[in-house]
Amino acid sequence: MPRLTFVARTLSAAALLSAVPAQAAQPTNAELLAEMQRLAERISTLEEQNARLERAMADEHISETEPEIASRLKAVEYQALSMQKQVRMVDKLEDITAGASLGMVAQKASGGVDRDVQLNYRADITVATPAGTMGDTTGRIFGHFRIGQGKGLGSILTAFSGANATAFQLGTAEQASTSAVMLAQAWYQADIPLPLGGF
Repeated sequence: MPRLTFVARTLSAAALLSAVPAQAAQPTNAELLAEMQRLAERISTLEEQNARLERAMADEHISETEPEIASRLKAVEYQALSMQKQVRMVDKLEDITAGASLGMVAQKASGGVDRDVQLNYRADITVATPAGTMGDTTGRIFGHFRIGQGKGLGSILTAFSGANATAFQLGTAEQASTSAVMLAQAWYQADIPLPLGGF
């Protein structure tokens, strides 16, 4: 399309030159032929540059030998693609929820045999993630992990309730100073819209 426009302008310029009054200096045939030769060479150069640009754009890799405009355009495309990947990653993480809590207690008995300070902690971590969809049904997976250490003073004192309700130690732990981890809860939840099938 640019070439046709350029040729049309060249022809209209030649027509205007032929319509110039006789007293004006008219170019000779040799000058007109030289000008047309120069324009043909210019069109050939532009077509070659256009072909090089099209070949460079057909290849997705950036090369040192390709035109600068092609490498710049590819760089902008790569940047846009990387930003789209980051947005998609954020979209995937959007429905993931997590929670954490930590409780620590330091206790010391004023009487009895063991008067050492007992330091206990318990941490609860919950994570819920989407589990995909099947038809109208959407699923979620929930996990609750508990981490802790220490029995508290419950092993020393006898009372109506434990002296430290936040203490957490598994029965497999050898010492009160040994930390323990367990999966406290895990479940799958399916959200099914009712009525099924419209009935």
